[in-house]
Amino acid sequence: MKRRDNNKAEGSRKRTRISGGDGRNASVFVGQLSTRTSWQDLKDHMRRAGNVDRANILKNSTGGSKNCALVDYEHPREAERAIRELNNSTLDGQRILVRVNEHSQGSQRHSPHVSSTPTAVYVGNLDYSVTWQTLKDKFKPFGRIEHAEVVEETGGRSRGWGLVRFADSHDAAAACRQMNNEDWMGRRLEVRPDKKDANNAPRQAEHRDDSNQIYVGNLSYETSWQNLKDFVRDVCDISDVRVEVIEGSDGRSKGYGIVKFNSSREATKAIRQLDERELQGRRLNVRADRGGSSSGSGGGGTGGGGGEASSGGEGCQLFVKNLSFDTKWQDLKDHFRQCGSVQHTEIMERPDGSSKGTGLVKFSNSDDAAPALKK
Repeated sequence: MKRRDNNKAEGSRKRTRISGGDGRNASVFVGQLSTRTSWQDLKDHMRRAGNVDRANILKNSTGGSKNCALVDYEHPREAERAIRELNNSTLDGQRILVRVNEHSQGSQRHSPHVSSTPTAVYVGNLDYSVTWQTLKDKFKPFGRIEHAEVVEETGGRSRGWGLVRFADSHDAAAACRQMNNEDWMGRRLEVRPDKKDANNAPRQAEHRDDSNQIYVGNLSYETSWQNLKDFVRDVCDISDVRVEVIEGSDGRSKGYGIVKFNSSREATKAIRQLDERELQGRRLNVRADRGGSSSGSGGGGTGGGGGEASSGGEGCQLFVKNLSFDTKWQDLKDHFRQCGSVQHTEIMERPDGSSKGTGLVKFSNSDDAAPALKK
């Protein structure tokens, strides 16, 4: 029997439920679909996480696919599993995005606490090739967009950030929750409510935790750890900082870095003084580091203690001793790359800046670290 390839065939079925009795969501949003993906193809793919009650590919005014869909599961735990296991999976040659459906029952869309969210969102750390049209297309799945722009310099070159204004504040809030920290064109996006549009919105609490580490986003690809370190020292008038610009497996900057201070007070001061300042033509996004940011490879700055081998987060860290006092972090990184993927290296230093003859090497995983221990 010939299978009907349209949404009506599946959409006519009655939904069982899209939220559990405990308020958890049983519906997911699926983005970045191929235009050739049918509802049946999507349903078959999403069944890997559980029983799919409905798969609905969203259509535009001409009947074509919007490259996104809504999938309802029979139980919230199946939706949660889909988010964990199927996000970034491949369907019809496209790596898909799987997130909570913010528009379903039980989702935050219906919460009165987000009703005053600004309708404009700031999108930072953009690739220079992104235009207002590609930016608008990227955020269309979240709702109707009134305006999108990529901010440019006088000569017409992108400054690496833009603004997207939604018709509905709930759609703007959903975009912030789902797109912040997403990888797009090799850069990790910084998506948040636009500060200039947030005068009447609830303000986020200031950074008051004990973290002495900050995230610096929207860096130029050309910005080195030394450039960033010098900039932080000049602006904040703080000399003792440890800096890392995160790199991909190809050794190219991912467009963000981590700066570590001696105290949380210095970190808080740096956030206030550095956020939205320009460095090499790009407006910086600076906030407290929430952990896990240095999951790429990179190096730079100075470090703190360690053991012979320890695992933290996604990597495995080794302590290296008996180093020449002339060894730099880059020398250490280059030497250990022959064993596997190196995320981060540090040379331990004394208060006067001289090497202690020891260092830290963080590998992507324990398998890569094992040959280094044997040698």
